[in-house]
Amino acid sequence: MNSLWIAVNIIRRMIGNRKGFLFLIIIPVIVISFITMLFSSGSSESMQIAYVNSDQGELGEHTIEELQYIGKYRMLKLQNEEQIKEQLISRAIGAAFVIPASYTEQVQNGKVDPITLYRLNETVQSFTLQKNLENLTRQWAQASQAVLAGLQSNSATIVQPDQTKQVQLDELYSQLKQHQISVKTTELDSPNSVGLTTIVGFMLLFLMGSISSAVTAIVEDRSLNTMARIYTAPVRAYEIAAGNFIGSFGVGMLQVILTLLTTTYLLGYDYGVGFGPLFVMLTLFMLASMGIATAVAGAVKSPNQVSIINNLIVTPTCMIGGCFWPLSIMPDFMQKIANFVPQKWTLEAVTNMAAGDTLWQMGMPVIILILFAAIFLSFGAVILKPAER
Repeated sequence: MNSLWIAVNIIRRMIGNRKGFLFLIIIPVIVISFITMLFSSGSSESMQIAYVNSDQGELGEHTIEELQYIGKYRMLKLQNEEQIKEQLISRAIGAAFVIPASYTEQVQNGKVDPITLYRLNETVQSFTLQKNLENLTRQWAQASQAVLAGLQSNSATIVQPDQTKQVQLDELYSQLKQHQISVKTTELDSPNSVGLTTIVGFMLLFLMGSISSAVTAIVEDRSLNTMARIYTAPVRAYEIAAGNFIGSFGVGMLQVILTLLTTTYLLGYDYGVGFGPLFVMLTLFMLASMGIATAVAGAVKSPNQVSIINNLIVTPTCMIGGCFWPLSIMPDFMQKIANFVPQKWTLEAVTNMAAGDTLWQMGMPVIILILFAAIFLSFGAVILKPAER
C-alpha cells in the first residue's frame, strides 16, 4: 500500500500539470502519429533505388535493365558503398544494392549468391526489390546451366565455328530480355511493413525519455530529504523503490496505450502485429527502461546531473539499438554492442512478429528484456538509499 501512495504521487508530479501531460503524453502521441501518416502516405510512391555495378561481365547491366522493366524503379548510379551509406542516411534513396565484380562469372558457374542490399527500413518496396534481385540471379544461373548442359549433351551435333559457349549465352540473355511473357504487378496490401522499425523506434525513444522525468523526481526527493523523511515512517527502502518504479511505469503505459489506440484505430495503421503481442513487447521494454531509470536514480546524487541521462543513455542507446536506422548499415563492432541495449531486442521481436512469427516464438528477446529489468531493478533497489542525501 505504501508503494501505491508513492506511485500516485510520482504520477501526479510527472503528468499532473499541463506541462508534464503535454510533454510526456500529448507530444509523443502527436509526433508518432505524424510519422505514421508520413510513412503510410509515402508507401505507394515510386522508390528511388541506387546501385553500384562492379561487374566485369554483361549480367550486371542486364540485371539493372530488367529491374527497371519489372519494378519501374527510379535508378541512381553510384560509384562506391560509401556513397550509398551517405545517400541512405540522408534519406535521398529508399534502398540500394551492390553487384559484385565477379557476378557474371559466378552466375555462369551456377553460383547464386545474393546481391548485397542496403535499406533503412524493411518496406514493401525494399522487400520486393530483394525478391526481384534473387529471382533475376536465379534466372540467369538456371538459364546459363541449361545452355551449358545442352551443349554438352549435343556435342555430337555439328556446330558452327562461331557458336561458342559465350555466343550461346549472349543469345540466351538477348532472348530473355525480349519479355515474351508479360508480367502483371499486383500491389501488396501490407502497409504494416512501411516504416515499421522507424515508427516503433520513435515509440521506444519517447518511452526512454520518460526516464528523465522519473529520475528527476527521484533525485529531487533525495536532495530535498523527502525520501529520508518518508524513510523515518514505517516504510521500507524496497517500498520506496517500488513506488517510484510503479509510478514511472504507469506514465509509460499510458503513453503506450494512447499511442497504439491513436495509430491503430484512429489512423488505421496496420503494424502487422496484433495489439496484444505489440503491447506485451512494449510493456517488457518499459520494464527494462524503468529498471535502468531506477539504477541511474540510485547512482545520481544531484538534480543537475540528470541531464547526463539523455546525453549518455537515452539517445545513444536508441541510435545503437536501431531506432533510427537498421543495424545492418552499422560496423560489426557496433552491431555487437547493440546486443547490450533493450531497444535492439524489442525491435527485433516486433519485426519478426510482423514477418509472421508469434509471440511464443520470441523467447530470446523476451528473456533478455526480463533480465534487463530484473538486474537493473535489483541494482537500483540496493544502491537507492533513502536515508542518504
